[in-house]
Amino acid sequence: MHLSKSLLLSLLSFLGIFYSWAQDEVEPSLPSPELENGLQLEPLTLPERNAEDWEAMKNGSLIPGSSLMGRLALEQLFSTKDERIIFETAKLEIIQQSDEDESWPVAIDDEFTGVYFEEPADSFVIDPQGLLTERDLLSQNGFLEQHANDSVIDLYVYLFEGKQDIPSKESPYSVLRNFFRERGDVAIVFYHLGRPDRTQLAYSARIHRGVSTEDRQQALKLSKEAAGEKSEGASQLESFVIEMSRRLYVMEKDLPPVGMSDEYLQQLATAQSEPEPTLWERIPEGVKTLFATLGLTSLLIAVGILCHRAMEKRRVYLFPDAEGPSILDAPHAAGVGGVLSYASALNPPSEQKEKSGDFLQEL
Repeated sequence: MHLSKSLLLSLLSFLGIFYSWAQDEVEPSLPSPELENGLQLEPLTLPERNAEDWEAMKNGSLIPGSSLMGRLALEQLFSTKDERIIFETAKLEIIQQSDEDESWPVAIDDEFTGVYFEEPADSFVIDPQGLLTERDLLSQNGFLEQHANDSVIDLYVYLFEGKQDIPSKESPYSVLRNFFRERGDVAIVFYHLGRPDRTQLAYSARIHRGVSTEDRQQALKLSKEAAGEKSEGASQLESFVIEMSRRLYVMEKDLPPVGMSDEYLQQLATAQSEPEPTLWERIPEGVKTLFATLGLTSLLIAVGILCHRAMEKRRVYLFPDAEGPSILDAPHAAGVGGVLSYASALNPPSEQKEKSGDFLQEL
């Protein structure tokens, strides 16, 4: 065992102060009472401290109780080196208790094994050993009955002592197989009171098919952690049951419909393992065909319009030569040399809508 100097000095100073207080408060001598049989006790006197001792204690040269420490301890106490004082374990009479009790493990009495492993459960909490109080047992059974009314998965809890070992041939799966095959969807828990870390759990077949292994293991893990947050055995069980009930509600959503064939369940499991289809893969084939037809038609129309425009740009127009008399020794078209006149020479042309009747004249 190691003690630092500062801690030891503080302890010895406290003893000195307490001793001084006791000397001031208690009278130096006690009266000697006489007993009924005539015997007289010797008077008890407390040790007295002189002025030199008081001064030595005040300046630190005298430490009350140091005579009980021994020479080696005092040398290390007043040494200038920063060393720890080592006391022998035997002298301090320290009793070290092992982590595991010698009574581990504890066997289950034969009078209870029949109720646990040879009879069907008559309640949701199976406690033939009376590990819970009557009040706690009624509370847990009432909660699990309410859970059974609200959920399709029933929860049964078998209670054992924290140190008890389950027989090697027994397990939650054997109990489930022997007594719960016709009870629908159930979860069987072997719970050790005070040791939630030793909990064992078994699910019925439909839960195994519909719920993934990760989700089932996660439910047990979170329930154990919820129980570990409590210190008292009954409170741990309550927290475990509440958290497990929540997880079973979530598992209901993944359960397959009743009566499904194994082949369909296998296909469902395969489909769940495949990646999620893209948006194009979700479109029906008829819609895909319609989109393809409209796209091809639009493409053909666009190509036709472009070809028509290209042909129009390359078209050539031919005009024949006009037959008529020459004007100024050159051919002319219609209207060439014509004079446009208006009816009034005073009004501006923009205000005259009617033109003169004979405005084309040959020169």
